[in-house]
Amino acid sequence: MVNALANFIFLLAAIVAGDQYVVRDPVRVNYELPVQLKDGREVTVVTRSDFSTGLPVFEVKDLLTEEECNAIRSAAPKEMLERSETSTDKGKPISAKRAAKIFKNLDENRDKSLDAEEIAEFFKEAADMVDFSWEFLTARLPNIATTGLKVGKEEFITADWDGFFSSAKTMHPEWFARHSRQTWMGYSDHPFLETVLDKVAAVTGLSERLVRKTAEPMQVLLYPPHGGHYSCHHDTAPDGLDDARFMTVFFFLNDVADGGETVLFGTDLNGTFPEDRAFAGEDIWGPIESQCQSVLSCPQPSRGHAMPQPFSSALAVKPRMGTALFWYNMAVDPKGHIGQFYWSSIHGGCPTRADEKWAANVWLHARAKKSRKEL
Repeated sequence: MVNALANFIFLLAAIVAGDQYVVRDPVRVNYELPVQLKDGREVTVVTRSDFSTGLPVFEVKDLLTEEECNAIRSAAPKEMLERSETSTDKGKPISAKRAAKIFKNLDENRDKSLDAEEIAEFFKEAADMVDFSWEFLTARLPNIATTGLKVGKEEFITADWDGFFSSAKTMHPEWFARHSRQTWMGYSDHPFLETVLDKVAAVTGLSERLVRKTAEPMQVLLYPPHGGHYSCHHDTAPDGLDDARFMTVFFFLNDVADGGETVLFGTDLNGTFPEDRAFAGEDIWGPIESQCQSVLSCPQPSRGHAMPQPFSSALAVKPRMGTALFWYNMAVDPKGHIGQFYWSSIHGGCPTRADEKWAANVWLHARAKKSRKEL
């Protein structure tokens, strides 16, 4: 409890002044704070979660107008979007020599075969593939003889894994950690986005100047219908503190009737766990992260849109045009010095169903961002 209190005090140490970093006080869950925007409208910043439920998360409905949402989408036409990738998408080809090395590392019990859990680990590490079926595996790689849902050493080494992953991406993109398309929009290239940054400043309590200095170019995302998603992840690396995304501001750019929820998997709205859990490290959150990789951790129609344990009471927000969510990925002091990384900031985008989903990210960094080349 002492550790939790110390971190909480560190998080709230910032004061509203000049270009200092400010952290919004969550006060309590469901606390509402009215904020006046430059356009004369008043919006409400609602605390959806705080440290007692895992992580401070705030929701602002109608922060963007319908016209602004449509303008962002129009500036990012579908034909200019590129497939969203993860760090493993551009990995080395899996030659027989590399496969032998991979097999040796995975076969910890040295039984010369890999079971379902070990194969799943291989798929995740090699291609960020978080779901699969044995039927598809044996159909695409007929030389693999599985016995009791195991793959032998010789079959593993000689299999065409690059061809297998390519086929899986084409036929079952929902099996991979990320199924979306994206682009980046620079604020100097799209002056109307400056208004969006001003709104970010208003609801977060940061100065407009600081937001403009530290904001990454806006990332615009399109999740296709029938499975567009992004498995649970963090927006910044726990060891990348030199250029950390200390805050995420996420916008929904269209209404989605069913599916496509953003889930903060590190939250527990029932307050089941002790508050210290919010400040725990990888030893606690690593296993939790492995559990939320599959889209089966998301709300399921077959279960009345409920989520499985241990995420049954996690915060899940349905896409609604103009709504913004923001949260902190790590502690930061008034000068932008990075503090503790929040493993509880793990989150994901759940699968779409009939509708496509448009969204955007504005990430704020702990130091001024230099202009980046558009992707």
